[in-house]
Amino acid sequence: MMKQRELTLDEHEVSEPIVIAVAAMPPTVNHMYISRRGGGKALSAEAETFRALVLEQVSEARPPVPDGPLALTVRLWFGDRRRADIDNRLKAAIDALALALRFDDSRIHEIHTVRAGCDPGRPRCELVLTGAL
Repeated sequence: MMKQRELTLDEHEVSEPIVIAVAAMPPTVNHMYISRRGGGKALSAEAETFRALVLEQVSEARPPVPDGPLALTVRLWFGDRRRADIDNRLKAAIDALALALRFDDSRIHEIHTVRAGCDPGRPRCELVLTGAL
């Protein structure tokens, strides 16, 4: 059996987090795609709008993406207290961030999702990307 060695913080470069605050909620997986006439799928207007918002936030700062494996924290503020699955929002958030920062999302080795609260009239999300330990 192979013994795993633990990394200490001294041995692993910890990068500054990339924080992207988006003034909208990512669409759910159910609303991310639309069916096309004649078959096939296309991104919905809601998904396109969310991607544009993330790209706009990234374009202002153009932060460098850390090398190696990545960790992502997604904080969601819902507009009301209705029941909602937080995992349904992840795909759109991850895809938009990877597209805006130009990295392969398979580099994300760790995902943490938080229901940060309820803010009526101002649903939003925050994406925090760092190097994974």
